[in-house]
Amino acid sequence: MTKKLATLNLKGKSDSTIAKETKAAKNTVREDADKIDTANAAITAAKTKIDTADDYLNKANGYADQNAAYNDLENQIEAQQRALSATKSSSKKKSIDDKIKSLTKQKAAVAATMKKIADSAGYTKEMTAKIKAEANIKTEKKKISDLTSKKSKDSATEKALAKENAKRKAAATKAQQKANLKSIKDKVAAYKKKKPDSYGSLFERDY
Repeated sequence: MTKKLATLNLKGKSDSTIAKETKAAKNTVREDADKIDTANAAITAAKTKIDTADDYLNKANGYADQNAAYNDLENQIEAQQRALSATKSSSKKKSIDDKIKSLTKQKAAVAATMKKIADSAGYTKEMTAKIKAEANIKTEKKKISDLTSKKSKDSATEKALAKENAKRKAAATKAQQKANLKSIKDKVAAYKKKKPDSYGSLFERDY
């Protein structure tokens, strides 16, 4: 699917300004991509901490089953959140929102059970580390969502500026070529005007 170019008001802006804005827009898109990469790296690091904590927590009796239930509820909530973002129907939004609230309540209850199991087994430190890592993942995912939206808009702006910049460069090149051709023609005409006609000179010498 072809992305639409952003509609920008570029009237009155000089060629040099357009060139500078094009370069700046390109840098902005690159910065957006770098920030998304950084957020993804943070999520990967947080997942590693969760895996490390789970290596201990899964030793606690009953924890593994509760953890599986927690992950399943988390996946269901994320699926419902995607559905909420996609729908435009008010009635469907309310229905989905109610499901999210119900699933979130269930997840909180499972999380409380997991914490009790971890505390009883002496893994409070590991559970705290896991909770912190999960919070970090949630923050980074929100950041990625916002940055992805920003990057899409910034990319549209960059493409529009790049198109205008290329258009102006082409026009400037064409104008320069036209000016060069006129200059050459003028020089040739001037040269011909100064140079005496060879046949006329011979005629004058013979008669």
